[in-house]
Amino acid sequence: MNSIRSELAGALFTNDTFWVTGGENPQTEQDLSSTELYQGIGCNESSDMPVTLRDHVMARINDTHMFVFCGRDTSSNIIFNSFCDVHKFFNDLDSVWIYDRTRGDFGWTTTPLMPTSRSLCTGGVVRYPDSSLHLVVTSGSTDLTTDIYSLSYEVNSKYTLHRPNTGFA
Repeated sequence: MNSIRSELAGALFTNDTFWVTGGENPQTEQDLSSTELYQGIGCNESSDMPVTLRDHVMARINDTHMFVFCGRDTSSNIIFNSFCDVHKFFNDLDSVWIYDRTRGDFGWTTTPLMPTSRSLCTGGVVRYPDSSLHLVVTSGSTDLTTDIYSLSYEVNSKYTLHRPNTGFA
């Protein structure tokens, strides 16, 4: 990889393309919005995320689209005290983005917000027997519930995420 990262997320786009996003540089304690693609012979920089993000999750929709969701953002919550110590306060996020890698830097789409802010959660894309796709998001740093979002594909080649069935424990 080109950047040192911890608290990052990664997922396969295709059998030979692995995408890594965000995290924190542990040497500088700087949160990252950068992304990298690993394609068999090394890593290349890819499109930056719209925000700095750590402790987030990624889920593959297909060979060109990926969910990036939840996580923590510290960009607006850095506090300096009288001894010049830095204290970061984390915001758990209720955000979901869909990234279309065929559109490069313009591939980021924001979807409706989740009803629950989460970080350190897990999730994935599930295909139901009727072939419909759903994003399942569960648990996290402060929550034990599961949300299930339905996903539709529109004529203009964009995915849309719909409000979830919520509160499953």
